[in-house]
Amino acid sequence: MTLLGPRKEVTIRALLDPGATVPVLSDKVVETLHIPTIRRKEPRLLSSWNSEVSKDAGALHTPELILLTKVTTSVASHSRYLLLMMNAT
Repeated sequence: MTLLGPRKEVTIRALLDPGATVPVLSDKVVETLHIPTIRRKEPRLLSSWNSEVSKDAGALHTPELILLTKVTTSVASHSRYLLLMMNAT
């Protein structure tokens, strides 16, 4: 997938979780790609798959980011793009 961020465009590997209520980026990805973060006035409570509240998540969010991937099929001779916009709520 291609991450279109506020400063640059990079190719990344991503796991899309259809059961997730919000998209989450790891600290490593944010630091490596120099994605700016914004501190929330009130941290958002985030819980994992087993309902445990994550102690270190929810205090920061990023500006709007876009994930873009090219989808090709053997049936058609054309490509389609899947666009996912991530923004803080």
